[in-house]
Amino acid sequence: MKRLILAAALLPVPAFADATSMCLDRPNMTDDVCACATDALALAVSEEDRALYDAIGTLYLPEKAAGTPFADAWDMAVDAVAAENGTTRSALQRKMNPVGRAHRDAIEACE
Repeated sequence: MKRLILAAALLPVPAFADATSMCLDRPNMTDDVCACATDALALAVSEEDRALYDAIGTLYLPEKAAGTPFADAWDMAVDAVAAENGTTRSALQRKMNPVGRAHRDAIEACE
């Protein structure tokens, strides 16, 4: 986990940029809505959960953009982040489900 947080800290992008990118990947989203949702997500979930969600998004988005179906791209990203953090896909997915719900709720609140 420390490696993920350290890597995120060294990147020259805003914190949790991939939460914003995952929002922008949805139909009809705007920069303003997604920035608002990212800010709201930062207040709704722990820093550790945001870092995990961002790590998943960092892997998921390019895979999806390369043509991998949504579910397959997400599973691949969750598998990789779970392995990096010494846990299972199912345990990480259970941990991330509330984060995903909080993100969707934040997006809806910001629209």
